[in-house]
Amino acid sequence: LESTIRNISMTAENLAAAMGGENFEVTEMYPAYGAVAKLQGEKGAMLSIHYALEAEKIHEAMYGEAKGLVTDGQDRSALPVYICPTCGYTVIGDPPAKCPVSQTPSEKFVKF
Repeated sequence: LESTIRNISMTAENLAAAMGGENFEVTEMYPAYGAVAKLQGEKGAMLSIHYALEAEKIHEAMYGEAKGLVTDGQDRSALPVYICPTCGYTVIGDPPAKCPVSQTPSEKFVKF
């Protein structure tokens, strides 16, 4: 039992660290990159950075949800994960008809 509790604790710590990394990307890294791209008038870079920023927000929330489940001694049900190939938008379960970030149709999503 003690090793099980320690494994849950370690998993929760790892998820918290991953969440922190995503938060850094959302609050500091991509906004800085976006500011430079805007300053330089790099429209393609601005779009890519926007896509990445939105995807990282989703990833941070997913890590938070997983951490909550682990802390409560639960596990996520086995559902497919779909990722938008254009922007990285990620969804567990069925994808939306169109990506809410890039408007990519769901049939182009990659299933994992």
